[in-house]
Amino acid sequence: MTVLEFDGTTNANVPELLSPPAFPVLGHLPAIRRDPLHYVANLVAEYGDVIPLKLGPHRVLMVNHPDHIKHVLQDNFRNYRKSDFYEAVRPLLGDGIIMSDGEEWLSQRRTMVPAFQGVHLTRIGKAMTDAIADMLDRWQGDQLSGRPFDITAEMMKVTLDALVRSLFGRRSGTQKEAFFDAITVVLQRSEKRVWALANLPLSIPTPSNVKFVAALRELEAIVWSMIEQRRENPAAGEDLLSMLMAAYDLGGSEADLNMLRDQVMSMLLAGHETTANALNWTWYLLSKNPGIERRVREEVRGALGDRTPEFADLPKLSYTKMVFEEAMRLYPPVWTMSRAALEPDRLGDHEVEPGTTVMLCPYAVQRNPRYWPNPEGFDPERFTPEAKKARPRYAYFPFAGGARVCLGQHFATMEAQLLIAMVMQRCQLDLVPGQTIEPQPMITLRPKDKVMMVASPADGQHQIAA
Repeated sequence: MTVLEFDGTTNANVPELLSPPAFPVLGHLPAIRRDPLHYVANLVAEYGDVIPLKLGPHRVLMVNHPDHIKHVLQDNFRNYRKSDFYEAVRPLLGDGIIMSDGEEWLSQRRTMVPAFQGVHLTRIGKAMTDAIADMLDRWQGDQLSGRPFDITAEMMKVTLDALVRSLFGRRSGTQKEAFFDAITVVLQRSEKRVWALANLPLSIPTPSNVKFVAALRELEAIVWSMIEQRRENPAAGEDLLSMLMAAYDLGGSEADLNMLRDQVMSMLLAGHETTANALNWTWYLLSKNPGIERRVREEVRGALGDRTPEFADLPKLSYTKMVFEEAMRLYPPVWTMSRAALEPDRLGDHEVEPGTTVMLCPYAVQRNPRYWPNPEGFDPERFTPEAKKARPRYAYFPFAGGARVCLGQHFATMEAQLLIAMVMQRCQLDLVPGQTIEPQPMITLRPKDKVMMVASPADGQHQIAA
């Protein structure tokens, strides 16, 4: 056990911060790279609420108490910017809303917020259900033949299609497969860059860099095709793409065009990758817990019968929402996040020096038995209104929180409720036996391998009604 002191001083009135054993120079980097999820979860159990870590040259405080998390994300959020670890994804996201800070971030958020509010929600819900219906129609002729299929790939494709229809006013078409393949390459290599001691510039043509740049160019081509199509048909609707183009495209400068690209790319990544992964884990958990799956099916049948759900039906699907929330507790799509302190601060009894990276880990905190009895168990009842009130707010933060809470939080939850309901109406999903499903902590928390499932008609039907 090692005691790390950032400033070389001691204070008898302040408890020492204990840290796990570390390597010279590399610090805790080899251990966290070897098995990130188990490592961070075990740290919470062994070392408590505030844990100093050394990740190569970076001083890091891993913060695990809900009050401290609230302080960083909400109470004193202006003192914290995105940490240097996010630079690994800047080639993908540029200066868009995910990467920006301060007044620039606030301006970008104000531009985008109206697209997720008011009258747009009914239109968004309809676009989502159209995309889901198309997926289910395709399943009727393919997956329902009894052949196993990868639910991860299916969720990636349908959430991309729903996002593109909802916010960008078009169908993703054959681009779904190209986008899925390219984003997988970019995320895998970005994750390696996050935990690397040093990274070679992308201009150096190593095999890894060449593959990364090629995948990035594929994504950019998709983004620019969407923008060009809207330029040709500007009356397509008052959706997010229209708002972004009004804000950035009309200037015509290179900076404006680059910002337009960055914002569309940010929304494509944040709006489909994370939701797809959360849905993937939801289907996995429901297949492993048939009693809960039956209760969801009963709620859907009672609330909807055979008709397609719409935005107004969401309050009737409360248990379905609880299931999705519990899946995100166990497998938060963004499993870790970090901020860098701008000025001195305090977290409880502990000083935070300027430049210190504060690491917040939903995966570890949301499995902490201090706040979650039987933390490894799948129990949607944790998300009844009464249960939520009984625990600290920031014991659960899959969408971050405070002023920078995820812009698409309600978008993702609405999409999940609609998708789960429509799949339940029309089919039964079961895991293919014999698989070992393990999470892979990239930038998002994906399954390490394919998750193979078999679809069959719901309630023993011989076919699914279109």
